[in-house]
Amino acid sequence: MKKSFILRISLFSLVFLTISCAPRPDEQVTAAFRQTASLPATSNQTFDTLLRKRANALKVSTVGLYHEVDNIALKELYLGSDIDENSLFQAASMSKAVAAAGILSLAKEKEISPDDDIRPYIEILDWNDVPGGDKPVTLRELLSHTAGANVSGFLGYPKGRAIPTNLQVVKGIRPANSKRVRLDGNKGEFAYSGGGYQIAQLFAESVSGQPFPLMMKRLMLAPLGMTKSFFDDNLDTDKIAPLAVAAAQAGIFPVEGWPLILRNSWNNYPEAAAAGLWTTPKDYAKFARALMVAADGEVPEGLSKDVADLMLTNVTSSYGLGLGFTDWGDPALRRFGHGGSNRGYKCLFGVVPSKREIIVIMTNAPGGSALTNEVLIGLTTE
Repeated sequence: MKKSFILRISLFSLVFLTISCAPRPDEQVTAAFRQTASLPATSNQTFDTLLRKRANALKVSTVGLYHEVDNIALKELYLGSDIDENSLFQAASMSKAVAAAGILSLAKEKEISPDDDIRPYIEILDWNDVPGGDKPVTLRELLSHTAGANVSGFLGYPKGRAIPTNLQVVKGIRPANSKRVRLDGNKGEFAYSGGGYQIAQLFAESVSGQPFPLMMKRLMLAPLGMTKSFFDDNLDTDKIAPLAVAAAQAGIFPVEGWPLILRNSWNNYPEAAAAGLWTTPKDYAKFARALMVAADGEVPEGLSKDVADLMLTNVTSSYGLGLGFTDWGDPALRRFGHGGSNRGYKCLFGVVPSKREIIVIMTNAPGGSALTNEVLIGLTTE
């Protein structure tokens, strides 16, 4: 393997490791994925076989994978019992990219600049009670994690438990299980913050006059044809047929927060902008494709070119608005994407615009943190 390619792999991996809190991928496994990806399906050692073996070793019972190059689907795989193209996963922090697009689309609709102070639009929040709330707050800052906001992530709420409103989440009051969102960090410096995204969600709810799920469906999911995607903070499986949930299987895991075992279940996430999207790998790829088209200088369908260009502009620390970047200074090597880590669900997507390549992989267990990175790197074309 060429040294330059190894370096690009390392750079590509680094951004997504940082964003998804994943362990470093096993290089031998990554190499094996790369080797078997090009073998015919009749081969004794197929990619599918290797993926299943690696998933079993990492105690991942369910995997959804979609991979396309130049609008041609190369792989669409579903591993696990009772899982198919209608099986939903939590997108976790991959929700941030979609949410950023929807929030920016709303701002464009209302002729609000991403650099305007949004505090006057959120009258429901007493800014005197927000540490750091005495200074201007912009969408560009919130969506690029440079607003000085805290609360990196959220634990979610087990089914049947009381679910807080977004305002309660931002204020950190019961039944919210997270700290209040502060804005007194170092403005302009990258500090990953799901809390900042929840303030951006408050903006969207206040300006649109709609619940966040409805606003996102109107401005983003419906225009992109994402018919198997939605935001829902208290999912009722009886109302989503023929879609079904690829339930999480999460035991005690060091980065999963308080010890909690999930068996054939999931946590609900009222923190919609930060972590609340339900989707499938193939449906999420529709969103990734629109961004990829824009990154290639074309006008995407279902997504404003202006909004896409905003998202694809590097702000700091290899991050734009809802997207992580690598090699962004070289059009031939550019990659963008995002990882996700909710209780149980681990996922990742990556796009190589110069190759017209999209990879989305979603899993239902903690071991998916390693698996998603290994698959992403192993499948990415040279």
